[in-house]
Amino acid sequence: MNRFPDLLDQGRVKGVALVAATAVGQAIAAGVAAFATRDVFAAFASSDAALPLGSLALIITAGVAIATLRVVERTLGEGVGQDYAASLRKALFIHLSRMPAREVSRHRSGALALRFVGDLTAVRSWVSTGVTRLISASIVLPGALAALVLLNPQLALAAAGPLLLSIGLMALLAPRLRPLHRRLRRQRHGWPPI
Repeated sequence: MNRFPDLLDQGRVKGVALVAATAVGQAIAAGVAAFATRDVFAAFASSDAALPLGSLALIITAGVAIATLRVVERTLGEGVGQDYAASLRKALFIHLSRMPAREVSRHRSGALALRFVGDLTAVRSWVSTGVTRLISASIVLPGALAALVLLNPQLALAAAGPLLLSIGLMALLAPRLRPLHRRLRRQRHGWPPI
């Protein structure tokens, strides 16, 4: 088995699109909260201004919206992860059923069970949390940076530096982890990597 099932196969596109939609909602709510917070602080700075109840209500509403959308995002992500793990389990089972019995019997049954249970749980978790958070972050971070540019360009510039440095480091280090992970799996199970 050389190929994993495509993440966007078998109706998972809808789940991934809904995760992206929740991320857009979170970005909008964060932008609303940022501008409302600016208005509240401006009112505090001005001694004659009344407390902006509308802005305070927007901050509360945005906070509730972000929390709700995070729960929805996690739920949708878990559904996508479960579906992907089921597809991978099916592909793995089909692959094993086509292997000669002699080849399967040469490997420990515990390693096989670990592939079906532990490793697939890790894959489900990776899709449920890792991939969905990546989708969410790829939408929320530029949205938050755009809101910062509108609020205060100097602050946005100060935030962009560490953000870009972090993204660059992740992009640089990620390819180096893959061979290490494959070697670890090979050593742990005695099975060829899938």
